[in-house]
Amino acid sequence: MLFADPLLARRIEGAETAAALEVVETSRHTDPDGGAAALAVAGGCAVFLAPSMPVNRAVGLGMGRAVADSEIAAVEAFYRDRGLDPAIDLCPLADRSLVDALGPRGYAVGRVLNIHVRAVAPAEPAPQVPGVTVAESGPADAELWALTVAQGFFGRDAVPADLPALRLARLTMRRPSVRGLLACVDGTPAGAVALALRDGLALVFSASTREEFRNRGVNRALLGAALAAASAAGCDIACVATAPGGTSERTVRALGFRHAYTRMLMVREWS
Repeated sequence: MLFADPLLARRIEGAETAAALEVVETSRHTDPDGGAAALAVAGGCAVFLAPSMPVNRAVGLGMGRAVADSEIAAVEAFYRDRGLDPAIDLCPLADRSLVDALGPRGYAVGRVLNIHVRAVAPAEPAPQVPGVTVAESGPADAELWALTVAQGFFGRDAVPADLPALRLARLTMRRPSVRGLLACVDGTPAGAVALALRDGLALVFSASTREEFRNRGVNRALLGAALAAASAAGCDIACVATAPGGTSERTVRALGFRHAYTRMLMVREWS
């Protein structure tokens, strides 16, 4: 059983920071004039891709070090310059100074995610779900993977071309550290998931199932295949974030994940 101590939290939040920076670098490479930017701050970073993108937030702040009020001010200036309210991920195992800095500045909880971890065994087997096949996506089907992710998140097959989830999914498949998995039911794309590999830790994310294929074990097949892929890559820990109390949380717990901590997105709305 993994224990969620500050060491494990630093490893997870450090991987999240590296992933956020990789998103920005990938965006800069694919669209040099797109305005993607990052600010290294307080042991983590603040990132911006484009308006309405869900990755526009600061991550990894205060892990193993104190956070100065001036550093929070720098994050706020970074987002103010881009016309956004500042948003900061708060890990409960971050240095207490982060909480002390956010409170007086009027931050409120905008979203809560439960972070789950699981030890990855050598030769981890993928669960067999009747009727569902999972395969790794390559460059030839990267667009299909991205569309499937967006369809699952949007809840319908007709996806707007400018949907942030679709734009982010396309970018995800261009990231060097990411592997995408696509699930099919009777040959039809039904769901997708991604995993980012860093220093033996696998971040499992973007798990998405198209509406017509829900409640058929697709998510279980995807997450199980992600664990098997993490094992084959030599990872010893896998991590996944879920909304509290949802179907995805039940699925990850059934696969042996255990709650490590709850991460809160702290948002300050400009008056």
